[in-house]
Amino acid sequence: MDVPVRFIDSIINNPLLMQFLVHRWFFLLEYDPRLDQLRVYDTRSRTLETLDAYLGSEKPEHATIFAEDRWKMRALLTGELYGPLEMRFVSPEGVYYSREVDARPVEDPARGTLYVGYAKDITDQKNQTQELLEQARHDSLTQLYNNRTGKELIDRYLQAKDPYASCGMLVIDLDFFKNVNDCYGHLFGDKVLQEFARLLRTLFRSSDILVRFGGDEFVVFLKDIPNTTLLQKTRQLSESVQQVKFWENDYRMTCTSVPASCPKTQRAIPLTSCSKTRTGPCIRPSRTAATSMCSATICGATPRRFLPPRKRPISMHATCTTT
Repeated sequence: MDVPVRFIDSIINNPLLMQFLVHRWFFLLEYDPRLDQLRVYDTRSRTLETLDAYLGSEKPEHATIFAEDRWKMRALLTGELYGPLEMRFVSPEGVYYSREVDARPVEDPARGTLYVGYAKDITDQKNQTQELLEQARHDSLTQLYNNRTGKELIDRYLQAKDPYASCGMLVIDLDFFKNVNDCYGHLFGDKVLQEFARLLRTLFRSSDILVRFGGDEFVVFLKDIPNTTLLQKTRQLSESVQQVKFWENDYRMTCTSVPASCPKTQRAIPLTSCSKTRTGPCIRPSRTAATSMCSATICGATPRRFLPPRKRPISMHATCTTT
């Protein structure tokens, strides 16, 4: 029967400390450099596993640590590095998780220098942190990148891009979106923004940077794309946006885009390369004194109008019907 070393015993025999460790999902570690052996204990002093030739072999059971993180464990168990350190693991079933690991040298009268430490599961904590970071980087309504993150990603790409690679950008504005909110309400306006964001995700690559710049303004940054493809994407957006239907209200979405290209050997997009383009029918709002409808004149298309919802008279008196 394996007997834990004296230092491990001093931890296990402390009931207050052990009660704390049980609720923290701790594992106790003991590494013997002379035997190159790692033992893992639970908080009840039971040996969970014993790994021989731990640092000196590439056995499959040792490969549960990500290859990129194995150097951390080696440095920790040889005194070259001090923790705590975060390491990534993968179980035999293919489940990924993270642990915080630390170890310190301890002198044992019988076996010399040992490294004793702990491993703590921090998977949930890492997932929650990553989720908060993702929420901070994205617009809550459309789930596109927000203004700040979009600028950072675009600047980072332009600084590191291949000098012989070209890229492009679309600055998009939904036409007369204020009229949509005024006529149909802000809940319907939110739905319009969400549908337009969904359309952008279907039209552009996952490597492109999709940004809600603010309000009804969007930016699409296309990496490693020639000017001809940028114009094709603009035309595709023009055709697709007119196909979006909102059956609860007789409304068709239109937008205006400003495409700009970044030629080779440049690390900035010159504003002089921008040309304003209608990606949907060109709408000029007009308002007649005879009606309160929101009307629009379409350039180069059959005139259409979108109407605000009719307001039914509200009676302040109850009506009773008898039979």
